[in-house]
Amino acid sequence: IHDDEKFVLDLLLREKIQVVQGTGFNWPTTDHFRILTLPYAEDLEAAIGRIGRFLSGYRQS
Repeated sequence: IHDDEKFVLDLLLREKIQVVQGTGFNWPTTDHFRILTLPYAEDLEAAIGRIGRFLSGYRQS
């Protein structure tokens, strides 16, 4: 992933999951994102599955 801002926007638009790009927390590289773990366990489990589905086919040029 070369552009973590684009990554989080693409994830939001495709899977309706909002995360924060790592560079939003002064992380020096674009290889991290942050999630909030306050949802119910079932909701979090479903979201992680959807993130996995998204990542399985996601490519940036």
